[in-house]
Amino acid sequence: MSNETPTDRERSESLIGARETRVRQAETFAWAVPAVALTSQALLFNVVFGNSTTHGGRILAPIAGLVILLAALHLLGKHTFNFDVYEA
Repeated sequence: MSNETPTDRERSESLIGARETRVRQAETFAWAVPAVALTSQALLFNVVFGNSTTHGGRILAPIAGLVILLAALHLLGKHTFNFDVYEA
């Protein structure tokens, strides 16, 4: 027989459930970041190639796209690091 009491077992199951929920949320986040980045890039293409866009707008749109790209890469790198830490 195990020395584990039912209370300890319930705590263990609760912790496992919380961990599984957190992993699912992290996986959802990992798929959401690239989707949002691609959507914003598509919006910027409309700005750059629009007939009514000024010269300054055509310069700012690629800069904003670069910022969006770097932010998405940062968030994905952070997610990967946290996943590796929690997995260890």
